[in-house]
Amino acid sequence: MSRAISPCDVGGARVRAGFTYVEVTISLGILVVLMGAFVMALEGGSDGFVTGCVKGDLTAVVEHALASIGTDLRQAHASYVRTTTAGLPAGWSAVLIPSARDRDGVFRVNSSYEPVWRSVIVYCPYVNEAGVAQLRRYACFFEAGDYAFPFEFAHVSETQITLIDASSRTLSIDRHLGDTSVESGREFLVLCPGFSSLTVTAGSPACVTVSAAAHTRRGLDLRGEGSRYAYPRN
Repeated sequence: MSRAISPCDVGGARVRAGFTYVEVTISLGILVVLMGAFVMALEGGSDGFVTGCVKGDLTAVVEHALASIGTDLRQAHASYVRTTTAGLPAGWSAVLIPSARDRDGVFRVNSSYEPVWRSVIVYCPYVNEAGVAQLRRYACFFEAGDYAFPFEFAHVSETQITLIDASSRTLSIDRHLGDTSVESGREFLVLCPGFSSLTVTAGSPACVTVSAAAHTRRGLDLRGEGSRYAYPRN
């Protein structure tokens, strides 16, 4: 047989057992407000963490691209470095750098310890099949004497880069495939996913500026940019 809960006397004072409907409703309302504030604070902290990670990634990819271009420039001849914006979208450019490194990565010099140019390096933007803009490093190798430096940019299209040497001989680079005569994985190097712009001012020193962009899950646009000076070898 059930028994209703009723007020009782405890030490001469009347004590009511349980809570009223109004008290429960007020308590739940306060709890909901506190939980909402907690969730908002948690999401804000999560967004800040994600934004910080994305900024760190942008800085890393930009620095990696700058380091690669700087290394190639320091091994090049300043008067042989070329840049072009023709055939590329606004803000994009390509840079051509001579290299004395052969297919095995050995830096070749003559008896006077002057570089023997064995390849040409081209940094050029590319948009892959997924629509992601990249900065690619292409290396084309050849035997000494096959070409006469300096090279110039003859034409840049969506699919190909055409170079012309001092003897009017042409050298073509497939922007999609790179140099397929080398072993797999070395056809080209992707340096900067999310690439935005590349500017190279040739000289001694040469100034290189690279930028990249990314979007957070909240639709925030972030941009990373860096510059570096490099003194060519000769």
